[in-house]
Amino acid sequence: MNCCVALYRLPWLNELLQGRFHPGGEALSLTLAQGCLVHRDSRVLDLAAGTGQTALSLQQQLGCEVIALDAGQVDPQSQLTQLQADAHTLPLADQSMDAVLCECALSTFAQPLQVLKECYRVLKPRAWLGLSDMVLTEPLPDALNTTLTQALCLSGARSPEATQALLQQAGFGSIRYRDCHQELRQFVAQIRQRLEWLPAPTALQLQAAQFSELAERIEAGQIRYGAWFARKENT
Repeated sequence: MNCCVALYRLPWLNELLQGRFHPGGEALSLTLAQGCLVHRDSRVLDLAAGTGQTALSLQQQLGCEVIALDAGQVDPQSQLTQLQADAHTLPLADQSMDAVLCECALSTFAQPLQVLKECYRVLKPRAWLGLSDMVLTEPLPDALNTTLTQALCLSGARSPEATQALLQQAGFGSIRYRDCHQELRQFVAQIRQRLEWLPAPTALQLQAAQFSELAERIEAGQIRYGAWFARKENT
C-alpha cells in the first residue's frame, strides 16, 4: 500500500502543496501521457491517483478513458472511474490497459518491483508505462527521514540506474529517461513562497527548517526528479 495515503490528508500538507503532490503539475502529466502515445481511444490507468486531479485533467484534455486507482478513496464527487485498491495486486485483467501512468509514487511502495510487475501484467503488448519519481544521487542522512521526506516521496527514492534496473527486472524494454530537475526546482520555489506567506506559528512553519535543508540538496543536484518511459514488448 502507498504510505502517503494518510500523509496527503494532513491539513498542513494540503496547505503546503495546494493539492499538487508532484513536480511539473499538469504539464508534466500531459507529457507522460503523450510519451505513452495516449489518444482518444486509449484506456489509461492512473496508478496512485491521489486526489484524481491528473486523471480528470487527462480525461478532459485527451478524451481518453482514465481509471483512477488509489489505496485511499479518490473523490466520491468525481465522475471518474475509480478503484480503491492496493497497487501490489491490481484488480484489473491481463493486457487490459493501453497505458499506465504512475507519478511520484513508486518510491513510496513497500515492494516497487511487484508494483511494476503488476503494471506490466495489465498492459497490452507494446503499450507504455509512464513513470515519474524523486531521484537521489546519494543517500539522505537518517536525520532527514521524517514525515516531510515521506510526504515528498524521498524515503524510498533511488538513482535513475536503480529504477531502470527495476523496470528491466519487471520485463520492460525500450526504456527512456528524462531529467526533470527544473520542474522540481520550480516546485520547491512555489513551496518556499507559501512558507513565507504563512503567519507563524503554524504546523507548516515547524517544517520550514527541514525543508530548507532539503532545498539546498535539491539546488546541489543531490535530490532530483525524473521521468521514465518503458514499453511492454511483444508477449
